[in-house]
Amino acid sequence: MKVAIIYASNAGSNYMVGKVLEEEMKLKGHEILFKKAKDSTIEDIQEKDLVILGSPSWLVNGKEGQPHEYMTEFMSKLGELEGRKFAFFGCGDKSYLEFCGAVDEMERIMGEKKVEKYCESLRINHFFFHLEENLKIAKEWGGKIY
Repeated sequence: MKVAIIYASNAGSNYMVGKVLEEEMKLKGHEILFKKAKDSTIEDIQEKDLVILGSPSWLVNGKEGQPHEYMTEFMSKLGELEGRKFAFFGCGDKSYLEFCGAVDEMERIMGEKKVEKYCESLRINHFFFHLEENLKIAKEWGGKIY
């Protein structure tokens, strides 16, 4: 399968999760494009069987749980993608009102573009505080991509 992992990261947690996903999927023989959202274009996803989007959650214009601005910008460039398969991940903090709200928002935005949600989204709490456990969770999630 040809897979694009498009991510935005601030502290590096979403980058690290994306790298774990990339490594796990390569072990299964998938062809992976791993790229920052700010450097991505529609051409990066056109020939892919699956697109995985990852973003931290931000407070934007007084609204909590929004995707990183680079992810929002990338998604805004995409037209209708009816039937295309997408999956989503994000790192967050359960003490916030909107835990991994960016994941919900990416699902909503891409749902309006008529994409097919490939699998249950990955939401990771306190990534760096429970690093070993969270890396294992990411690896298991990536291993379910077939």
